[in-house]
Amino acid sequence: MIKAVVFDIGGVLAFDIWEHAFLDPEKGLAALLTLPRAEVREVGLKMWEDFAYKAARSDAEIQMLEEQYWQQFRAHFRLQTPTNFFISTAEKFIKPVESMLPLLKKLHENKIELAICSNNTEFFHKRLIDKLDFIKYFERENKVLSSRIGYSKTSPGLEMFRQVERVVSAGKNEILLIDDRIKNIERAIEFGMNAILFPASSAKGADYLEQLFLQMGVLQETVSTNIPQVSQI
Repeated sequence: MIKAVVFDIGGVLAFDIWEHAFLDPEKGLAALLTLPRAEVREVGLKMWEDFAYKAARSDAEIQMLEEQYWQQFRAHFRLQTPTNFFISTAEKFIKPVESMLPLLKKLHENKIELAICSNNTEFFHKRLIDKLDFIKYFERENKVLSSRIGYSKTSPGLEMFRQVERVVSAGKNEILLIDDRIKNIERAIEFGMNAILFPASSAKGADYLEQLFLQMGVLQETVSTNIPQVSQI
């Protein structure tokens, strides 16, 4: 029986900020600044590795990390563009994945404990929670971030999943992870959690999840008998 649902953020609850901000074909930084797309992607991945494991204890420290992040990008491409330009460009891509907010509301109303498990930087995470309304469904302690744990979800030590088990009241076999990356799904299953791969390329990912939740008994609602059968997790 599933008692807690744990969500990734980027690609599941919200758009993945850095990939869209850097690589969107029309409004991303590579396009706006006429920079080589492949190099921008390489730099973005390197910057993620440099900042995804750095914790911050205050808003001032978060702001400092964000400034260092964009300074690294500017220095690599020898840009004089002000930091606020990069921040405002990234913020345009802070938006929820379609229909996920109503789904969170339904889970909350069904008394399902909700948590976040995200490979994320402190500053992108803060901008997400400041702008998006979904955070009201998550207790403060139920947010497990790579920046605070010091490891990613793909770590062989399974540190992030161990922390999820500590912060939620359910046992690990009662926890369901929703993630858009197969390696994260594999690690969660290795740890002993249930896991569902979110169809990030589909505009109806939330509908797909809701149908699964109804079949699994996570949500209790009257549904159509035409819902397709789903293989066991």
